[in-house]
Amino acid sequence: MWAARKPFVMKAMPPFMRFRFDDCYGHWRNGADFRFIEVLNEFGHIPNASICVRAITEDGAKKVKALYDARRCEFSPHTLAPGVSIFWGDERGPYDEATLRRNLEEVDAAFRRWGVRYSPILSDHDHSWGPAVVPLLLERGIRYKMNITEPDGHWNDVHRDWRPAPYGSMDYALDYLPGGRDFFVVFNHYPTFEYARTYLDRDHFLYNRAGGYGEVKWDFLNGLTRGPARAENDLEAAARRLAEHTRLGLDSLFFGGSITHSHFTKELNENEWRWLIRRAKELMPRHDPIPAGYDHIAEYARSKVDTHLSDAAREGRGDAVRVALRGEATVPLELYVFRDVGDGVEHRFEEVPAFHGKQEVRFAAPPGTR
Repeated sequence: MWAARKPFVMKAMPPFMRFRFDDCYGHWRNGADFRFIEVLNEFGHIPNASICVRAITEDGAKKVKALYDARRCEFSPHTLAPGVSIFWGDERGPYDEATLRRNLEEVDAAFRRWGVRYSPILSDHDHSWGPAVVPLLLERGIRYKMNITEPDGHWNDVHRDWRPAPYGSMDYALDYLPGGRDFFVVFNHYPTFEYARTYLDRDHFLYNRAGGYGEVKWDFLNGLTRGPARAENDLEAAARRLAEHTRLGLDSLFFGGSITHSHFTKELNENEWRWLIRRAKELMPRHDPIPAGYDHIAEYARSKVDTHLSDAAREGRGDAVRVALRGEATVPLELYVFRDVGDGVEHRFEEVPAFHGKQEVRFAAPPGTR
């Protein structure tokens, strides 16, 4: 950017950061179990919590409703009961269509009873779903995915490396699943997720490990909380892992943040959460992430992918610029506009309203520029 002619306009992802949490085993039951969400809210975060539907008590449902109404948390169905898949099957094999329909009707009824609309992003337990569930998901407006697997079965089945945009990486994807435009993948798992795959050939792999590999797993609390392998929480290591996950996303002009699970989150108290979030921020002094909900990030990412800058021109001798975009954006886009300041470079964001077809906007030069 320092070498580019200014003003320079770029349509990249803003530095969004989100937290994603999965409850695979029904640890979130009562309102108190969601207290950590409120602590994250203190720092401006809007987490996405993927829940175990049958585990939620009446008290838990009240807290879910309160968080949802205040726009402080997004909720998605993850498991039906502890370890029980909603979207695929069980140890006997895939569910038939009738079973899948019953599962989703139960999910619908629960969320309707709680007064909550669930996320349009599919959080399929163990990345497992099949072709039979696809039309049922589309009926419900679920059109995004939190992982990169096609509707090809169970975690233990063979999966295809479809090399998603923007990097061709199965760890960071903003792209439509192959075969159409029904599902858009919005996925960020730290590259150690690569070590969970063994390739059978250039295009096909098996998942062969859980929880990541090495010191920096894709779950920022995995192995660092009280449990069978550890007597105390290692908050410093957790903060460093979270910061590393976030930095890589933001430095890649992607989005930042990380994932963890309820069997780890339940081991941290409120003050430990506060310390962890503050410490992770201290470890990213050059970054200024924007906390955002996963739902918004997903829609923004699709709007980014579905549009392109067709023209950009400087107006006059100052830093005013006119830009034209084509495509479809269902939410406003924030364009980076870079300018020279002394020996350095700074940027600002300029908003482009949602549009369909073509949009042309003019950004005036900031006060004090020539």
